[in-house]
Amino acid sequence: MPASLVNTDISNASLDRPSRFHAVWASRDREQLRESIWQHLTGVHASSRPGRRRTNKRVPYAFELWIAHLLLLEQTLGVAPIPWRELRAEELDGLLLLRAAQERFRREYRPCGQCRAPIKGKICTRCGAVN
Repeated sequence: MPASLVNTDISNASLDRPSRFHAVWASRDREQLRESIWQHLTGVHASSRPGRRRTNKRVPYAFELWIAHLLLLEQTLGVAPIPWRELRAEELDGLLLLRAAQERFRREYRPCGQCRAPIKGKICTRCGAVN
């Protein structure tokens, strides 16, 4: 299981004095996890053309790790199903958030007719095709 801990500043960390170490448990911050999953899903298709900057904010590393764990868990459950009782509560809740975000993504985005990148409007940000 991946560590779901964010360390925002450990440059002055020491055992004898308090540091500015700030930990966030990604699996337990439900609202931030919901936002991070959506940002992860919608940020993947951001412009990949050279010279264009991504405008999406970066997903915090702890949430990236937890989302990766949830995606792997979802794939594993598709191949080798296990009873839901064997999942931790955080995993089950995370899977429910992930599936809800995936369903929303499918409703709001469609694939580009030329490059198959997900698009929301009429013009593909990847290839420039008008759909």
